[in-house]
Amino acid sequence: MYTHEENEQCLLLKEVVADRRSDVTRVPLIPPSGEEKSRVEKLYNDAVSTRIGLSKFNLD
Repeated sequence: MYTHEENEQCLLLKEVVADRRSDVTRVPLIPPSGEEKSRVEKLYNDAVSTRIGLSKFNLD
């Protein structure tokens, strides 16, 4: 189970992967690295690549 801080770090990493922010974080947040970073990036990329197309709902 993740702590609140770990959840926040993963959410920030998701924003970096989505090119919505830089990976510079404020203290005391330390961005995930190594295996944890790879796991979060894979989770995000898999989710984005398999999401349903919203165009049929006219949400553009």
